[in-house]
Amino acid sequence: MEQDNGIRFLCTFLFVKDIDVSKKFYTDLLKRKIVDDHGHHVIFKGGLALLDGNYAQDVIFGEKTVKESFGRSNLELCFEVTGLDSLFQRLKKEGIAFIHPIREQSWGQRVFRLYDPDHHLLEIGEPMSEVVLRYKRQGMNPEEISEKMSMAIDRINNILEEKK
Repeated sequence: MEQDNGIRFLCTFLFVKDIDVSKKFYTDLLKRKIVDDHGHHVIFKGGLALLDGNYAQDVIFGEKTVKESFGRSNLELCFEVTGLDSLFQRLKKEGIAFIHPIREQSWGQRVFRLYDPDHHLLEIGEPMSEVVLRYKRQGMNPEEISEKMSMAIDRINNILEEKK
């Protein structure tokens, strides 16, 4: 993990109303792997974590009731997945309400968005390397891909080199 002057980023906690409902959503539907489960908080591989909202309010503010509402549309958690279409169909079969179905963004990435059980905004998209390779298959050169995606030419070239 990245370190700066001895301070290491560990994870981002989402405060949730029902830890069991949220844990099931992230493990069963989004297939996140649990690294640590302490009951009132769960840490997943990759740095996402859940914290029981009532417990958090008590520990942080010394109060037993949650004053803040959960989930906001001013923070988006982004995930990438190979097999975007199959995940979308699986979640659709589970009855998940989507903000929007799969659509292509201006930079070329195909994504869909939804809310988790606490109304946290999630974006799930195809890996950016897949977008680069799709544009390459369509006949674009690295410079054109870089311009279209607003991605550094060095990163484009690295992706193309890795996939040879």
